Amino acid sequence: MRLVERLRIYENQYVFIRWAMGGEYGKLIYAGDDFVEFNIIDIETMSYKETMLIYAPLILEVSVGGPDIARIVAEVSSRMPAMEKEDIISTNTTKPTKRTRKTKNTEPKKDNSLTEG
Repeated sequence: MRLVERLRIYENQYVFIRWAMGGEYGKLIYAGDDFVEFNIIDIETMSYKETMLIYAPLILEVSVGGPDIARIVAEVSSRMPAMEKEDIISTNTTKPTKRTRKTKNTEPKKDNSLTEG
């Protein structure tokens, strides 16, 4: 299995990539046969500073886990807006079905065919 084939599993995840000219932390956007699209994150501000297209044979190392990656994920997650309880309820698309129990009618049926007139 080639490295690029394996990287497809980690698309849209935070990784560290070292290539022939450098190495950076960021988010792996796309792993193709001939290149990898990678959004580099500025570690100090936790914002994206540039997007790189790296020629796949130049990739030397990819780190998909570890304390540094966990710290980046935690920092990015902490900057996401918190959802309020009402937002969570309104985004719930599944509605519970209401079960009703049928009860037998205990009143005797009226026979309208024999009416006196």
